[in-house]
This record gives sequence, C-alpha cells and structure tokens, in this order.
Amino acid sequence: MNMKLFVAHLLVIVLFVSCKQDAKEIKKSSDEIVLLDHDPVVKSKNEMPKSLPILFRSGDHKLVGRVLMAHGSNAKPTVIFLHGNPGFEKNEETGQFLRRQGYNTVFFSYSGTWGNEGVFNYKNSIEDIKSLVIYLKRNAKYFRIDTSKISLCGHSMGADIAILGGKEIEGLNTIISIDPWDAYNALQSKSEEELNQYISNVEKRPCIKLSSGADFVNEIIFNQEMSLETALHSNVSFHIFSSKELEMAFKEHHKDIADVNIHVLHACDHSFSDKRMELAKVIIKSLQ
Repeated sequence: MNMKLFVAHLLVIVLFVSCKQDAKEIKKSSDEIVLLDHDPVVKSKNEMPKSLPILFRSGDHKLVGRVLMAHGSNAKPTVIFLHGNPGFEKNEETGQFLRRQGYNTVFFSYSGTWGNEGVFNYKNSIEDIKSLVIYLKRNAKYFRIDTSKISLCGHSMGADIAILGGKEIEGLNTIISIDPWDAYNALQSKSEEELNQYISNVEKRPCIKLSSGADFVNEIIFNQEMSLETALHSNVSFHIFSSKELEMAFKEHHKDIADVNIHVLHACDHSFSDKRMELAKVIIKSLQ
C-alpha cells in the first residue's frame, strides 16, 4: 500500500470513529432523540396504541373529537386538550408526545366550532368539557382511562374554559393553562371603541358559529361567573406563559397565584412555535 493510499484509508477510519462518537454524544445529550428514536414495543393486540373517533352529546348538540390511546393494556392518566378561539393551534403534536410517555390524550372542538352543532360561547364551551368528562368516565374501560387521573390542558381561550369548567368538575388531577386569555379582565379593560373593533373581528373569524359578536362579548363582561379568580386558587392548577409580559398582566388581576405554579418559557409567539419540545416537557412535569 503506497503512502497516499494509506493516509486516505487512515482518514476514513478517523472520520468514521469521530462521526460515531458524535452520534453517541448527541444521543446522550439530547432528550428529543432519546425520547423519539424508536416506536413503543407492543407485545399483544390489547396493548396497541389507538386513535379513535368519539361522538358525544353536550346538551342538545352532538360533538366530535378523538382519543389518542397510549400503548399498554392498563388504565392510563388522560389529558383533555382545549383549543382557543377559533382554534387553529390545537397542540396535537404535544398530545402525540404525551402519548409516547404513557398518557391518553383527547381532542375535540366546542359547540358551534369546526363543524360541530350548536352556538359558540363561553357557557356552552364550559358545558361541553363537563359533558366530555362524563362521557370519558362512562367509557373508561373501553378507552383505558384511569378516572382518578383526568387532567385538562387549555390554550388561550381554552385555558379559560379549563379553569372555569374545572371548577365544576370533581376529582380532576391537574388543570394546566397555557397563555390564558383571561377574557373577563381582558375585555373589561377595553374602551368602547376597542370592544366594537373586537366584536367586528370575532364575527369575521372562520370555523365558529356565534349568535352575534356582541352576545359573545356581553356574556363574558356582564357575568361575574366568567371571572377566573374564584377558580384559580387550587394546588392542581399550573400556568404556562410564552412571555414575562403576559405573566405579569395575568398576575396583575390574580395576585395570589404561587410562583411555583407558574412557568415562563420566553417563546417567540402565542403558539410557542420555537418552544414546542420545552412546552411538552413542562406539561409532563406539571402532570406528575
């Protein structure tokens, strides 16, 4: 073997060893790769993960959704996700992440949204989540649900619904709010001109059916029950914010929330677009 060929061969070996070592180091240091580098091992049909559609009643309305069942035949802790208004960000990939960690996750849309029957407003949305929890408990065996470990996780307006609805649902494990809108205070602080502009905007939003924009707003502003304050003081509530500014605005109206129950992720936007993995990890930590 001549000298040039020997050197080339040596460089290939060094590069191969170096790349292999880098891969090992990445695998050791990266939670994403450790958590997502293989699919769950399923030993029998009874242990298979599933994605199942659901159809349930809320009052006179039929609502649709789906349950992402985690692998394993035992009853699972279950997290219900609640989207905002109108709900373009549904956090379904976060639900898939949680499912890999052994949680069932549930997704649905409120009355009057995304093709569901009925009219969209806060009162109906609160009734929707109460009806869904009843439905899931009745069908717990089928969906492999541990009824003592059902949690709500709401984003934006969905965070309000999780907090307000959670107050009326007994035995919830955890309530997680992600960038809560806090509509009662947010709308009360607006001028008449700003309120009229908001009413005009909400009436133009796709995928929602309102009685009117004014009805949607007035139900919140003139109803003390829509204030989050009385529903917030619970050890099972955790609040995740995309920015310090939103955290401070929330705490301005709710001063007694313990700092230990608050997480600020300093995300680039309201959808946590640059903090999706971190958001999922904080949610899991809050559930434990």
